[in-house]
Amino acid sequence: QIRAWDMNVGGGKVLRARYYKARIRPRRAAMTVDDELELTRLVMRKRTRNTPNLTTGPGVGYIVNLSDFQIGKGEGGGTLATVERITSALHQSVHRLKELRRAGRPIVAVYLIGLGDLAEQCIGHYPSQQFTVDRTRREQLQIVRELITLAVDLFADLVPRIVVGAVPGNHGENRANGKMVTTVTDNDDLAVFDQVSEALAKNPDRYGHVEFHIADDLVLVLDVEGVRIAWTHMHQGTGGGERNIAKWWEGQVMGNRPVAAAEILNTAHYHHFLCSEATGRTIVQMPAMDGGSGWWTDKTGQNSPAGMVTYLAGAGCGVRGWSDLAIHGGET
Repeated sequence: QIRAWDMNVGGGKVLRARYYKARIRPRRAAMTVDDELELTRLVMRKRTRNTPNLTTGPGVGYIVNLSDFQIGKGEGGGTLATVERITSALHQSVHRLKELRRAGRPIVAVYLIGLGDLAEQCIGHYPSQQFTVDRTRREQLQIVRELITLAVDLFADLVPRIVVGAVPGNHGENRANGKMVTTVTDNDDLAVFDQVSEALAKNPDRYGHVEFHIADDLVLVLDVEGVRIAWTHMHQGTGGGERNIAKWWEGQVMGNRPVAAAEILNTAHYHHFLCSEATGRTIVQMPAMDGGSGWWTDKTGQNSPAGMVTYLAGAGCGVRGWSDLAIHGGET
């Protein structure tokens, strides 16, 4: 701000006086989507991978759950803070893999699984959504694709096999008037993985060891080194918590659905961490990576730290089929 005025200094002489004032803001506050997507140019400088030679014998898989990014949500620092939180968690998860390998864990594959709600969308999911988002749908999906690509690239040199999977969430649905109007698989949470798969296929020297498993329903079930593991967003359930998830799973067993054979079920949607073995099988519910929800906290009083869950899975983990669970990225 600049202000100026004339001062009479006597003797018929007038001087022009000036006042200057500036407001200093951190550069981060002025960043644009282009700044965020500088990540793209770094990631896409591809090179041939150099994976390590591993000893023979039963191995285990390293599970990285990509859940509830809700890119575009304006709360908790908005998209910039969420991207920062996710990239930090991804780097922490890489460090964790190296740490576990030094401890003697025979990690032979990384499983990067999208559990849905990776983009916020712009309208139709809760009150004031249209007012609070800070990115358009196109911008949201572009950022999500870059984050998925970053996750693959960070692990590309560390293991001989990367499995990328995805299930649909409610925020990815094709909606009108707040209701899904097409099919459960016409979903942005799946489309972004389709697009990343197509892009990576253009460079088999770098990404030839990456395979994609994109759900054709609400549930994805994979054999992870001898243990059957399922993923679903769980918006089709009747509520969060151990009892409600177990009740849904029991119904799936009675209906002889594919998830009936799973030993571990990974869920999302409810934005807080939960791990239970009370049913005789394991339920792991993922926290979110977004900046929180003032609307939900005002309504219920509930809130939970952000975080990205990783763990080992496979027959080599013993009777549980899993071990070494950790949560990354909640401190930002």
